[in-house]
Amino acid sequence: NMSIVKSTLGLVATHIKPSNLDFSRNSIATRINSIGLVETVPANTIRHDYRPNEIGQVAGWLLEKGSENLCLYSADMSNAVWGSSAETTVVQNNHISPDGSPTVSDHAARMHSTGAGTHRVYVKQDLTSTLPSGQYTNGSKFSISVYAKKASGSNFLEISNELNSGATQTFSQTFDLENGTVGSFTGAVVTSRTRMVSYPNDWYRCEVTFTADGSSNPFIYLSARMSDGNSTDEAFSITDGIYVWGSQVEHMEYSTSYI
Repeated sequence: NMSIVKSTLGLVATHIKPSNLDFSRNSIATRINSIGLVETVPANTIRHDYRPNEIGQVAGWLLEKGSENLCLYSADMSNAVWGSSAETTVVQNNHISPDGSPTVSDHAARMHSTGAGTHRVYVKQDLTSTLPSGQYTNGSKFSISVYAKKASGSNFLEISNELNSGATQTFSQTFDLENGTVGSFTGAVVTSRTRMVSYPNDWYRCEVTFTADGSSNPFIYLSARMSDGNSTDEAFSITDGIYVWGSQVEHMEYSTSYI
């Protein structure tokens, strides 16, 4: 018997699927291609995956448990499903995203401070329309991931389910986009599932898993930070901010490939 410990099972393999391997998948999916970019593959096509931080290094066939991205318009932060603070400017299609698409309409968003002052810079999404029963299920684990990159000034990304600490904030986790290291956290973070994966062109995929409770605010917050810290106002200069793309919320104990 084989025990699958992580979110994926990678088998070192060739591009060609053996005739005696029974494989099917009824939807498109993504993989990492040979130059480290996120790439979409058709339904019923086995994914020959590569390592994003070791260009040309084969990871194997990517086999995963089925999942669903509960975050709407995950690559378009300008859509009305996303909100932001009055001090935040969101510029969509501002920077080449981790899929490397030359099409401007596929580019990542930049969120930055509208002006100088002490405040928050963030985007948020209400997930009540997609979460089970409209909320983070009490006692269940959820995983949030997003691709992020330092723009100017801001060195950190903070992921949380509530802007401020308190009864409805179940977790907060920061990520150092300058040095590629996991930062501080508060609340019910599953630390063994928190990680940063480096991608070409200074992108990182930031992943965090948390355990929900009965008071968990049913939101996702993505905040730019000037320093490592959780849920506090900071002094921003105009245009301080970060790039974000491909946010994902899953009712899973780990993050899977981008959906």
